[in-house]
Amino acid sequence: MSQSDIPLNDTEVQNIKQIISTFNDSSLNYLDLELGDLKIKIGKGALPDSGALPSQSVAPKPQSPLPALAQSAPSSASVGAAPGGVQATLGADELAIKSPLVGRYYSQAEPGAKKYVDLGAEVQSDTTVALIEAMKMFNAVPAGVKGKISKICVTDGELVEYGQILFHVKVK
Repeated sequence: MSQSDIPLNDTEVQNIKQIISTFNDSSLNYLDLELGDLKIKIGKGALPDSGALPSQSVAPKPQSPLPALAQSAPSSASVGAAPGGVQATLGADELAIKSPLVGRYYSQAEPGAKKYVDLGAEVQSDTTVALIEAMKMFNAVPAGVKGKISKICVTDGELVEYGQILFHVKVK
């Protein structure tokens, strides 16, 4: 009898049920968990390919877009520093999509995949525009606004700060 054929005890089964219940109640889409010899992969929908995003453990659903938006003033407004310390300027009809956390910016789900958005792309408030990886958790960044991507302020794989502008969106 191999070690993988040993049945789980009641406590282990209850712990697994608790993990699944917590996962189902969370905003996460995927969970790939390893605790010693125990390996659990669960997802809401199809699980990602094993080659998806290096070291990907978790990819949650988009969170509320409100903290990621910066309202623009009626006239042009200077907003947070862009990479290299250059000031980014929003037009009167633009909003900024900001990073909701510190982490690494990804423009696509996996290397070689189609980008979430390109310059000029039409977005809805629930359109995923990027992923931010923090502590092996991948957080989807929703646009949070209906409009057209007018500027991309970061490059793929770049480390971003909380509140750093990722995109400018010309509001419709």
